[in-house]
Order: sequence, then structure tokens, then C-alpha cells
Amino acid sequence: MRAILLGALLSFVGGAAFADDDFIVGDPNACHLKIEYEAKEQMLHLRPQLPSGTDCHATSDLVEQGLDTALTRYSTLPISLIFLGRLEHYPWLSEDLTEKAIAMSGPSGRWDAIKGHARDGNDNDFVSKALFLRLPVSAVGEFGERPLEPFVSVLAQLGYSVYAVSVEKVMLRSVTGREGHYPYDALVHVRVDKAP
Repeated sequence: MRAILLGALLSFVGGAAFADDDFIVGDPNACHLKIEYEAKEQMLHLRPQLPSGTDCHATSDLVEQGLDTALTRYSTLPISLIFLGRLEHYPWLSEDLTEKAIAMSGPSGRWDAIKGHARDGNDNDFVSKALFLRLPVSAVGEFGERPLEPFVSVLAQLGYSVYAVSVEKVMLRSVTGREGHYPYDALVHVRVDKAP
């Protein structure tokens, strides 16, 4: 009897509700999105991939579809983090980040292009704010849509909100016709809450 109870308990603890899980969104023979649920971290991990296992660039439509599918699939599981991986795999986010850094690289701006760092010395903070906040996207200070809007919209429809973005390992590149170096890539974590 004890063996049966112990077996039942282990099967419950090791069951699907607590196990890591993954699935594919999009055409598996082309650039698609592999999404993994990592139970220990309460995290969705998005991985844009080609069939050969190499990287590809995810469109905002593919990301919206993937998040909608994942959040519906894991609706009974806790999710507090969405790990995007490398920002360069999401071209609209990478390009927006570089544009914002260019717009804020003047003499009194927050990005020092010549040194290739945020003026306050915190590159991670600069990138996280550029992704999360509606910052100027041009030298004249026009504000654009938040770059994470595809995420925010889908999350809101399913009862989630984005409360922070954290980044690490910011990478820089040169831009044709501009002096200096600008951010384009980083490892990105989107922190989310679900309304009770």
C-alpha cells in the first residue's frame, strides 16, 4: 500500500503540471518559435529557430501568436518571467534600440557613442528602459509605440501585465554614417504579473 501511495505521489509531483514542457509555433520547416515552460523559474523561454537548429529572426506576429498559444496552454501554471534570449533575434526590437541610442547620443544625451556606454555607466539599465519605456525615437523627441507593444497587448488580453524588463550582456555595433558604437543586442527578461 505504501508503495502505491508513494508511486502516486511521485507521479503527481513529476506530472505535467510541474514538468518542463515545450512546443513549436509556426512552420517547423521554416523560421519558427520554440517555446519552453521552465517550471522551477516559472518562465516561458522563447527561442526563434530554423529546422537545422540555427537562429532566425522572429516577426512580431509570430511572437504574438506564440505568446497567445503559450499563455493559453499554461493558463493554470504560474508564469512570472518571459525570457526572450538574444534581442537581435527580434529585429524590430533590435533596430528600435539602436535608433533610440542614436537619438539620445548628443552632447547631453544618455548614450555616449564614442565611449560606447551609457553616460551614467549602466548599459543594462539604459537598454531595459529603452525597451520598456516610451522614449524618444528621433532627434526631435517624437515618441513612438513602446517596442514591447506586441508582448504587452497579448499579455493584457490574457490578464498579464509587464512590470519590468531586465537585461544583461549588452552588445554594441557601429552604424553606417555615424561615429561610435550603439547597442543592438542583449539577453532580455520580461517580468510579468497576472491579475488575481
